[in-house]
Amino acid sequence: MKGEGKPIPNLDDEVRGILAEFMVGVIKFEELVEVGRKLFTRFQQSLDILRRPSIYESSELIKSIIKANETKRGNAYVEAGCINACDITNNVSHLNTSLGGLQDCLNRAKVIYSMVKQDYKMQENIVSSLNLTSTSAELESYHLMWMLRPFINDDVMHQALEQEEEALRWWRSG
Repeated sequence: MKGEGKPIPNLDDEVRGILAEFMVGVIKFEELVEVGRKLFTRFQQSLDILRRPSIYESSELIKSIIKANETKRGNAYVEAGCINACDITNNVSHLNTSLGGLQDCLNRAKVIYSMVKQDYKMQENIVSSLNLTSTSAELESYHLMWMLRPFINDDVMHQALEQEEEALRWWRSG
């Protein structure tokens, strides 16, 4: 058959390119993990603030400070458990935003994981079917499938990257 037995030109470059593309996918996945970690940390901090105990009033020092600075507003603050309503509102807002961000991040990670897993399985099937009797047509078909990466949706990957950058900007602003 024509063309059989000839080495594939630039095979090393092609393999490096495929490995580089795979590593980009892994890096994007790792970046999503980092965004998720930051969102989780913010969620935890906001929840801890909401759960903060009120002033320990059985201490004589605290009682004397409260009594010395007694005002109507101060008494209302102590009766409310020394929690500012504005702080509660902000923290609940942060909790909701962080929780939504975590859910979005998890959904993106699931989609990317599924795509990478399917792509890997396809590549594994291609490699396991290769042998010395593989025809040129089979090899061309395998090569085409490998290069097209039908299970990787570039739009989803780009969207995930954009959403990740947006989440990082939000995290830095808060």
